[in-house]
Amino acid sequence: MRSLICFFICFGGMFTPVMADSEQHDSLPALDCIINPSQSIELSASSPGVIKELLVKRGEQVTKGQTIARLDDRVELASVQLAKARAAIESDLDGGLINLSYDRLALQRVSDLFVTKAVSSQENEQAERSVKLSSASVKQAKEQREIRGLELQRAEALLNQRIITSPIDGVVQRNFKYQGEYIDADPVVRLVALNPLHIETMVPVQFFGKLRLGYLADVYPEVDDQHARVARVVAIDPVGDVGSSAFGVQLEMDNPSLAVPAGIKCDIQFTGQTVVKAAKDANESDAGVAPQASIEPQSIIEAQPLSPIDNSDKSINDKQSSEALMVADDTDVITDKVEPVNLPPNDIEAASPVLLGDFSEKQAKEIIQQLELASIEFQTEVQEIKENIGYIVLLRGDIKALKKAANYMRAQNVQNVEYIGYGAYKGTVSLGVFDNTTSANNRIRLAAELGYQAERVTRYRSNKRISIYTHRSEGDQTLRTLGLL
Repeated sequence: MRSLICFFICFGGMFTPVMADSEQHDSLPALDCIINPSQSIELSASSPGVIKELLVKRGEQVTKGQTIARLDDRVELASVQLAKARAAIESDLDGGLINLSYDRLALQRVSDLFVTKAVSSQENEQAERSVKLSSASVKQAKEQREIRGLELQRAEALLNQRIITSPIDGVVQRNFKYQGEYIDADPVVRLVALNPLHIETMVPVQFFGKLRLGYLADVYPEVDDQHARVARVVAIDPVGDVGSSAFGVQLEMDNPSLAVPAGIKCDIQFTGQTVVKAAKDANESDAGVAPQASIEPQSIIEAQPLSPIDNSDKSINDKQSSEALMVADDTDVITDKVEPVNLPPNDIEAASPVLLGDFSEKQAKEIIQQLELASIEFQTEVQEIKENIGYIVLLRGDIKALKKAANYMRAQNVQNVEYIGYGAYKGTVSLGVFDNTTSANNRIRLAAELGYQAERVTRYRSNKRISIYTHRSEGDQTLRTLGLL
């Protein structure tokens, strides 16, 4: 197409003005922009009440989790104290265990007499019934204990709702309510996040399809228009504005020292560079070998010139617009003809490995989702960790002898004696589960005093710890922006 235009320029002067007009739009000009907070939250309470204490004021910096205000919590505090008292009740369970121990002993005596026909079958059945009723009573007491524990958790959750905490690191922009005022769904304060900042600008519609996610731009705030700050394109509107013949673009700019305020005007100039992930080595795939998981550093590469779309070819125009819509949701897509910038060796440091931390399975899943959404490659390392969770004291031996021993120890008021008929300890008698060796050894000594030799078995629980590694280049703030560093 260019050779054809050049032909007309060289041999037909009438086309020279058209070419000159096209040259005037070779690159995207400087644009106006607005600097906004990355987040703005009107913070309210999750339950209505009177503000007992307001702990922040306008312009004050706050951190995530910091207490902003407290509501009157006298009723909720009394409910927690009542629930704690109810959760501490053990008398019904203790009484049920005593009755069960006595009824089991009585059943053993009646069963021995029933074998010799000294008692009737009705008396034997009544003894069995008593044991079953006592067992049901103990089970009910345990269930009631669990319910009281849940009631305590609920009371504590309601008490925590009387505390308003900050969900972000930010600054108090405005106070809406003050101490002594009643609130329902009303906001108490407005919080804004100033690191990073969001830059909003409108780009002429003829450049739609030329901008990509990750493109860099120099931003000149009106408070300091002599020094440029670097921002990165994070969103491109797929719908334009008919009135201005432009479409919206959002960029993100780091502001760690909060030197740049939000809510001001700025000028922006796209630099023709972009941040993308380095392409993987395709040699292994060509050889039929699956590529190994690795961390690829981010680098700065020269982007294509931002020139208007040529509407003279309708099919090409439609194709470019379609590609632009796809790019808005894919940070990895870049133009095919980009070339690396020839920078001095010291300008770009080699990517250094970063250990984000050792996480549980649940935590690791959340971190991995953040990395995938940000198109950051990573590696994981899984370790199986055995955790000592206590001890169980066991009696082993013949089944009949064990059952007899269990009945005898219950008759001596030894607590938590159970014959185990399933699982890893099947065919043994448990004398209790303990948190520490002292308690377990005390139970072993008690069994010895009653004529039985017990053993202490350590109980373990397997946990997975997942280490997550990634790389970052010098000056790359992506991980810090995501809150992972």
